[in-house]
Amino acid sequence: MIIAVLAVALVASSVGLLATSSVTWRVQSTIATTVFDLVSASEAGDVLYAASNRGLLESRDGGGTWHAPESDDGPRDIRALAVDERPPGVLYAGASSGIFTRSEHGAWATITPPGFTKRTMVEAVAIDPSSPDRVYVAVARLGVLRSEDAGRAWNLETTGLTSLELSALVIDPVHHERLYVATTGGGVFASSDRGDSWRAINDGLEHHKVRALAFTPDGGVLYAGTVGGGIYRRRSNENRWEPAADGLAHRIVWALAVDPTDPHTLFAGVSGAGVYWSRSGGNSWSRLTPTWHESVWALLVSPSDSRTLHLGTASGQIAQGAITPLVRMTAALGLDVGFRTQDR
Repeated sequence: MIIAVLAVALVASSVGLLATSSVTWRVQSTIATTVFDLVSASEAGDVLYAASNRGLLESRDGGGTWHAPESDDGPRDIRALAVDERPPGVLYAGASSGIFTRSEHGAWATITPPGFTKRTMVEAVAIDPSSPDRVYVAVARLGVLRSEDAGRAWNLETTGLTSLELSALVIDPVHHERLYVATTGGGVFASSDRGDSWRAINDGLEHHKVRALAFTPDGGVLYAGTVGGGIYRRRSNENRWEPAADGLAHRIVWALAVDPTDPHTLFAGVSGAGVYWSRSGGNSWSRLTPTWHESVWALLVSPSDSRTLHLGTASGQIAQGAITPLVRMTAALGLDVGFRTQDR
């Protein structure tokens, strides 16, 4: 059986509609030159935030349009975001200048502890689902910061961290006391005591420059995106990593996201080639954007509709794509699905 996927593109000023017979993408250029992170601030998926080198960007229509908040006096060069799901929905932002919170009314406050320098950089922010006042921040060249009171006080946790070039941090979705951090030289470290102590877990991980981590919703598998080695996978009942990069022709991985409704479906943002995806838990990959040459640094699967994928690029673009049943069938057959752009 042969399935032909034809690409037709319409581009208008800063917003482009990119369509195939099975995928429709909306791409918007923003004031930013790099988008580092994407988060949802509502269960409905209509309020989204993006971290960028020009500060905070927001969308109030589910990713259809993006803009800087009105009268925004927040930090610039924001690298990581996290939303407290409890009302009123405080937003945490990690930037080159420190750690900040933003209220529902748009008021910013700094919660930066001592120790930040021109060399430190926040790379990840995570909130403990079982105790939302407990916040973790991974700071490159400093360590993991932990607060038990929503950022009023911080503890620096570095015991066992032999590399402080931190690049990502995730919390086990089932066992919330277990944390994992990625480094760009020391591989991956794990903690079973909320960051009090750390140990390297690199058996089987041949590439120690790790840029991204992602869990399946059930906590059964942890994925790691590396620089040069593609993607590795570590099952919860095993103590070794294994390669999970068959079909992944581009091996520099900047971002990972797992479908919250299907632990076997995941997405990888790569350098210079857009997005790959797998419907087999990483056993095989196909390129979702075969004619697009952007580096994707941020990925978000919509919490309200897992058929919608948002992505942010190294050139400041944010795209929204609809993953239809035909796309899923095409991927199951091992065929690439994507789009091409066409200038006006």
